[in-house]
Amino acid sequence: MASQWRDSVIAIDGDPVDWEQPFRYYDSKSKLQYTFVNDATALYVCLKTADDRTMMKIIRAGMRVWLDTTGKKKEIAAIYFPVKGEDKLDISPDPNEPEKNIVERADIKKLKLTYTTSSQEVRTQGLKGVPVSMMPADSVKYGLRVGMNWDREDMLTYEIRIPFSLFYKDRLNPDDTLKPIGLGVKIEAMVLPMMTGASTTDVTGTGGNPTMNRSMNSTARPGSSPGPQPSMSLPQNIADMGQPLQMYTRLRLAYR
Repeated sequence: MASQWRDSVIAIDGDPVDWEQPFRYYDSKSKLQYTFVNDATALYVCLKTADDRTMMKIIRAGMRVWLDTTGKKKEIAAIYFPVKGEDKLDISPDPNEPEKNIVERADIKKLKLTYTTSSQEVRTQGLKGVPVSMMPADSVKYGLRVGMNWDREDMLTYEIRIPFSLFYKDRLNPDDTLKPIGLGVKIEAMVLPMMTGASTTDVTGTGGNPTMNRSMNSTARPGSSPGPQPSMSLPQNIADMGQPLQMYTRLRLAYR
């Protein structure tokens, strides 16, 4: 993928108005539209999605953008935002059919409330001169800026400005256009509810296979006990919430 030179001011506020529309790239697995520009000192990335399940994972399970100056798939530097919150997918009895259960579905209003009432902090790893600790998303101390918001159509926009000095060099030169940079996005998985029966109701309206069984081992947290777990009977679209979403591209920078 090719970056473009930044020709105008970009406010990192979660509003895509500063970006050329439509976005140049789309990842079908993560349901992310994306584009990027750069100037001599920073890389700017913008992501958008209208998919409610992708939004739910982003807001509650967390997301990170990572970089590799060798153009490979090594997470040399990473920015975590939003950080993980309450990432468990809930299940409750169906009031109309007590023998069945309802699996929680994405609710945009609740997601907005969760985000606006959270601390909105950023965690970083591997950035030069930046301690591995939490800092406000609107901090300007290191030149790193992150912003996220929804538009009137409930499309989520994520923007980030990453100074090259934090992971590469202070200022680009023409030779840097020949060296691709690895850019990745990982949206973490939701923790699926513990179930042993097939009495679930598909509440997302997109169908699925209610008899599909999956082991909870596939969604176990790092460091958790690998002992036997009960099988899970969930529709495919619900079971997919227990899988992370990942996007990767090799990016060539622009220079002017």
